[in-house]
Amino acid sequence: MKTEELIEHLADRLEPVRPLGRPGLRALVWLSGAFAFLVVLALSMTSDVDLAINGTGMAFVAPQVLAVITGILAAWTAFRSVIPGYSPTLLIWTMASALAWTLSLALGTRQDQIGGMLVAPREWMCVAIIILGGTPLGTALWAMLRRGAPLHPGVTAALAALAVGALANVAACVSHPHTNNGITLVWHGATITVLVGLAAAAGRLRVKWPSAA
Repeated sequence: MKTEELIEHLADRLEPVRPLGRPGLRALVWLSGAFAFLVVLALSMTSDVDLAINGTGMAFVAPQVLAVITGILAAWTAFRSVIPGYSPTLLIWTMASALAWTLSLALGTRQDQIGGMLVAPREWMCVAIIILGGTPLGTALWAMLRRGAPLHPGVTAALAALAVGALANVAACVSHPHTNNGITLVWHGATITVLVGLAAAAGRLRVKWPSAA
């Protein structure tokens, strides 16, 4: 077969490809589903007593707002990261938001309860909410991200895990009140950190792009 014939043969079998939507729009679609799912999850386990204990003070509200912002930015950055040549500016904002969230929890830590942070058996329920509640969200998010070009799959997977963990953390905090932000920082922070690390490692191992010698 001649080269011209081969090109013509291949061109005849081409099918139109639908381009991916804008990263912001795709992030909005996932975030809408994630918020709806987590609201139903949190409300199904939250009582009026829980809401009264949480209150409306800045010590509780500020970390939750920053967690939501971190989740939104992480999801948006993850969708941006599967587009070759994306700007790292949004990644910097995501890391800054995560740092602000961590600092808000650290500043709200009560010094007299530091010794009891690690001994809080009730926190295993929050860990379960973050992991089990976040699993369907993470699965859906990764499936959407795989449709792009994750040239840095470790970074993309880590951002996805951060987005899921940050949002699921809010559901856990609302449904299971904490007397000390330090408990949230230690237990929730450790859980999310482990998830992000495992996701980054799994992303690098499972998504391998062929390279030319």
